[in-house]
Amino acid sequence: MKFSATPDGLITQDDQGRFLLSCAALAVVFGVSEEQVKAKVGPSGNPGATVNASMPYLWLQNGRRRIREAFAAIGDEDMADALAYLQRLEGAQA
Repeated sequence: MKFSATPDGLITQDDQGRFLLSCAALAVVFGVSEEQVKAKVGPSGNPGATVNASMPYLWLQNGRRRIREAFAAIGDEDMADALAYLQRLEGAQA
């Protein structure tokens, strides 16, 4: 899996070189609203610290499935491209 920071802030890189997904990016991955993700993250606003501990198991399952499907559809394992694909897919379904 490849990560790179995105200009829209969906993926950022911290000062230790770790790539972090924003609440908006997690919402796309999980297939839920950004408000639902923010409610689970809490006041820290840092999803990286709490994603596994506080996210519903069903969201995590859906996220893994959706990312695998996106990687298969785009023919690559680039997270930024996968997020863009999922955003386009959701836009087409709206």
